[in-house]
Amino acid sequence: MAAWTDGDTTAYVYNNTFIIRLKGITTRYIPIATVRKLVAGTELDNEVQYRAKEMYRLDGIEKQRRIHQLEAKNMELLAEAREARESVARSEGVQLVLSELRSATAKFGPFNSGHEGYAIILEELDELWEEIKSKEPGNDARQGGGVIQVAAMALRYLHDVCGVEVE
Repeated sequence: MAAWTDGDTTAYVYNNTFIIRLKGITTRYIPIATVRKLVAGTELDNEVQYRAKEMYRLDGIEKQRRIHQLEAKNMELLAEAREARESVARSEGVQLVLSELRSATAKFGPFNSGHEGYAIILEELDELWEEIKSKEPGNDARQGGGVIQVAAMALRYLHDVCGVEVE
């Protein structure tokens, strides 16, 4: 809020109203139009108009500063959200799945139908299930590879059959 102080008197402009404080005790709320009528044609006329314009200008500057602060905060939040999404996309597991997806698509081409996609996903799931049932020591890496293949084929299905962009 813009203010003008002259000794013991402080004047503010807020919502087309002069707020005048005398010696910090008495407060008066006077519409600007009334103040202009009271001082019209006097030596105070120009001073009141000047102060009113200046206080409005300063008040507008304060509002613009606050708007810029909020916009900057919004930009910071958007940048943080973008970084979080990129961080997830860069995670090791996601990168492995995307790499498998690219490799399989380059090697075998896109799915021709939903039936073909389902059959390939089912085949990969069956292979994973066989690894899980084998209970061989140290086959965790093979199981992880099977999970990556299932996820890659699911993404491939989304892309080739459903038309969803996956990268």
